[in-house]
Amino acid sequence: MEHAMKEMSIDDLDLIAQGGMGKIYRINDEQILKVFNNITPEELKKQKDSAVEVTKAMVPTAISFETVKVGDKFGIIYEFLNSTSAGKELADHPERVQEIGEKMGTLLKELHGASMEGRSLEYMNDRANSWIDRIENKYIQEKDARLLREIVKAIPRGNCLLHCDFHEGNVMIHNGEYLLIDIDEVCIGHPIYDLTYHYINHEFLAKSPEMLLQSTGLTPDLAKKSAQITRKTYFGAIDKKTEILYKDLMTGFVPFLMVMNLGRLGEKTEYMDKDSLSLVLDKFLPLLRLQRSKFIRDLGYLERL
Repeated sequence: MEHAMKEMSIDDLDLIAQGGMGKIYRINDEQILKVFNNITPEELKKQKDSAVEVTKAMVPTAISFETVKVGDKFGIIYEFLNSTSAGKELADHPERVQEIGEKMGTLLKELHGASMEGRSLEYMNDRANSWIDRIENKYIQEKDARLLREIVKAIPRGNCLLHCDFHEGNVMIHNGEYLLIDIDEVCIGHPIYDLTYHYINHEFLAKSPEMLLQSTGLTPDLAKKSAQITRKTYFGAIDKKTEILYKDLMTGFVPFLMVMNLGRLGEKTEYMDKDSLSLVLDKFLPLLRLQRSKFIRDLGYLERL
């Protein structure tokens, strides 16, 4: 028997942060409330369950307590971390880039090394196929949908815990410990997804300093330097050939993920400006078609890396 969801008011709560997904309010010195802009009760439960799975996997993150109803919206109550983001710490103290970059690489390695046996999280490849279903015959033609599914099929299923938006803005430093936040999209899959999202959030977005600053809190030069240190720490002492191969794979993965982002956004895609939509459909999609054979061949190397 399911219990009625607790109802809360935000009238007397302090707004401490907001973004595209929702707003965060401070309840007291120990708890915060994240109110989502657009989410169904089913999706909310899925996110709460995901947070529990991450905690069970022994990955350092903020503890989630319960789901609540706030007017006509829904939210989750989390542990309040009286801390600062790794992005803000790095922006305020760029001389710490080596230390923070290494900590980020260690955290990403720990995330991908978590035991996911028996976990109930969604697989990234399955999620990717659902994104394709969303945009087929709406933003892309059937032949391009087949291309995207062919690429997904070529990506090893993997068994790593993925964050899907790993960057300094989504990591908090609490009493010296690095903790993941915004774990709304965690799933299971191959690390190439996280590594490419990380590449996009740092080096690809460096071409758009305002977007980079909004996402990570970093300048282009600092973001690139931090990302390089993070990857070097993550990969450890790999040979130069493997390092180049991974860089090529991440570069090739960018157009794929940018097109897939149309499905990731869901209904929000309708609110994309024309220039952004054109960039995806008129630049990245044709590039993906052009690189199809080489990209799919290169993805085959992932099984051996």
